[in-house]
Amino acid sequence: MASILIVLSEGFNFNYDKIANNLSFKHYFNVVDLNFLIYTSMLGIILTYNYIKHIKKAQKEKADLTIQLTNQKMKFLQSQMQPHFLFNTLNGIHSLMDINIEKSKTMVVDLSDLLRSVLDKKDENLIELQEELEILKKYIHIKKTRFSDQLNIQLNVEAGLENILVPNMLIQPIVENSTKHGYGTEFISLEIIIDIYKKNDKLIIKVQNDGTALSEKYPTLLKKGTGLNNIKERLDTLYGINYKLKIFNESNKVITKVSFPIKLSISKIEKIFNLS
Repeated sequence: MASILIVLSEGFNFNYDKIANNLSFKHYFNVVDLNFLIYTSMLGIILTYNYIKHIKKAQKEKADLTIQLTNQKMKFLQSQMQPHFLFNTLNGIHSLMDINIEKSKTMVVDLSDLLRSVLDKKDENLIELQEELEILKKYIHIKKTRFSDQLNIQLNVEAGLENILVPNMLIQPIVENSTKHGYGTEFISLEIIIDIYKKNDKLIIKVQNDGTALSEKYPTLLKKGTGLNNIKERLDTLYGINYKLKIFNESNKVITKVSFPIKLSISKIEKIFNLS
């Protein structure tokens, strides 16, 4: 009996040691697997972080370059607009001098005031609508001084749009184009109506005149005319495909219509969130 117990105990000890060895062996590999998993996970996180950081840096550099190129292009386009506008206005003053010298003097003073406003904003791609309208009203005053009763210009602006951002010197070239092409041999007077309103998160600027209708070749105005072509290029630069610029005849009117996404100025955003 004793010998049997000894044999069983020896067998038990053998099995116990074997099981213990197996458990230690499995535990060792479990620890190794866990450490390997932690290591690879940390390595993956570090590599992913560095990759994302690299991508963001590249994106920022690309965005900065795009902004820089956009600003340079906008400054170039605006530098084209200012002499174009100035030469046209000076030609108007010159034409008026032979007719009414006093009105010519008034126009020179008004032009000086207008140029001061334009030059104050010359480095800004976008300005608030209220600032654009101040420049436009001064320009309209010059035009009315020149043409007197032969020109009637109405300006209708929807309330609450004062702080919306618009491209600098956008509306004035459109009005100038309306007066330039609106007068014809059979027209001795001209009415221009400017409507500015909001529709579906877009700002709409509509300028219509009752002058000479556009010919079939009117699309060339967008290619050859300095003013309108300049507007188109600036809108392309600022809004990409998210804008519309159309010139068309409708109900004995010549209509120029521009629409682009609404952007609020910082001052307007501060008012909305009570940050000011």
